[in-house]
Amino acid sequence: MNIQASPITWKDQLSVNGNFFVFRSNPSERFYIKGIAFPVAPGVNAEDIILGWIDILHQLREASPEINTIRIYQIWPSLDYSEFLQAAADMGFYLIVPLTSMNGRGVLSREKAAPKCYRRKLFNYGSSVIRDFGKFPNILGYVLGNEVMNSLESWETAPCILAYARDLKREYPEVTLMYAMQHAGIGAAGEPSEAVKLTLDYMSECPEASIDALGVNIESWCSSKQTFDHNPDGSIGTYKELYQHLNHSKIPLFFSELGCSKDDFNRDNELEKGYRDWKQVHSILGSDMIDRWSGFVAYAYDGPLDFKMTLGGRWDGNNTLEFSKDMENYVNELDALDIKYEYHGVSNHTSGTNTTHSITDFCPDSSPASAALSSCCDIDLLPVSKIPSYQSWSPATTSLLVLKCLAFLCLCFGIKSIFSKKVPNEKQPSSELDPDDAQKLLSSKNSEYQTFQQQT
Repeated sequence: MNIQASPITWKDQLSVNGNFFVFRSNPSERFYIKGIAFPVAPGVNAEDIILGWIDILHQLREASPEINTIRIYQIWPSLDYSEFLQAAADMGFYLIVPLTSMNGRGVLSREKAAPKCYRRKLFNYGSSVIRDFGKFPNILGYVLGNEVMNSLESWETAPCILAYARDLKREYPEVTLMYAMQHAGIGAAGEPSEAVKLTLDYMSECPEASIDALGVNIESWCSSKQTFDHNPDGSIGTYKELYQHLNHSKIPLFFSELGCSKDDFNRDNELEKGYRDWKQVHSILGSDMIDRWSGFVAYAYDGPLDFKMTLGGRWDGNNTLEFSKDMENYVNELDALDIKYEYHGVSNHTSGTNTTHSITDFCPDSSPASAALSSCCDIDLLPVSKIPSYQSWSPATTSLLVLKCLAFLCLCFGIKSIFSKKVPNEKQPSSELDPDDAQKLLSSKNSEYQTFQQQT
């Protein structure tokens, strides 16, 4: 079966309006993520993987027109991804792209506290990815980090993520920057939903250094008896509790990894085991959560055995894998979705997302979110303002600096030209310009230059 989906062109480019993803050309139309996590094949030639990814895109599109987003976990900036990016756009897939890597220039180490976890080479890495991938219209967003703060100790890395966001926002104000967090992001120090709330508040508090969207990697909903309101044991439903804790969000929320372990699904009841039913998609994009949440990315096409949605061994980087019943269930639930939400183009909150940020903006050294982290978990974070910025020496801003220098030289040359002008038909005095007049002229030109600096 060959199922067509509309190609993505520049008129279909996405942006953020408050706490929703919208179409840039039509901000009154929301975009809902219905995605799947893409595989990584260790030890396979990276160039071959690009062609293998394209084959998987065809496989997914033939299965359903509803899958609209792919989350990528690993890229090689030295490769040309144009063929894959164009193929994804032609088949109607948006992409979520990582801005970190497991090794090399793109490492953001959770083992190092701020400011050592953020270096110039990381900013240069992220900039190169955005420049290359930003040539295509189907980029939904860029992930600054995945499950970096997953313990009390690793929270000392958090300011580095915001400093990274700050510099990228200044350089590329139109891109959407995301952070993907583990549902239980502070470990035993707090309840999962409270941990997510603290993370959201800290990561989105200061517009000049913040994320534009928060993804939550969640493994809950582990029973066919689960509902939005209640867990199988009768306690408040995990998704309802999360919804309530994040109801104040000013940025888009989505599940960046969705799905319970297959080993745990229906483990404690008499129902059929070995695969997931994916009924939670109707709560996320149904009446329960759709007014705040923007979708999900199913985990995963391939990966750990208890999460993979395909049969056979690990993906070899070339040949597509056969869908399991787990994948079939996911596709069936997507096809059965009936999204009904009246949206008028104005979100319940407003934020500074996807707007130009002045490089004179700054974040305060203390804030309610950082104070809450200190109070609840004894986490005292380095202010983002104390972390050096590397954006000032990027290609774009270096060009601006050169232009400013040239403008200054032109102004100086203009002053020199005035000094050297002769008064026609008159005997020239020994002094070419009266000292008082020269001082006034210098003051005037200096004022003009300062005004020029502020404008540029």
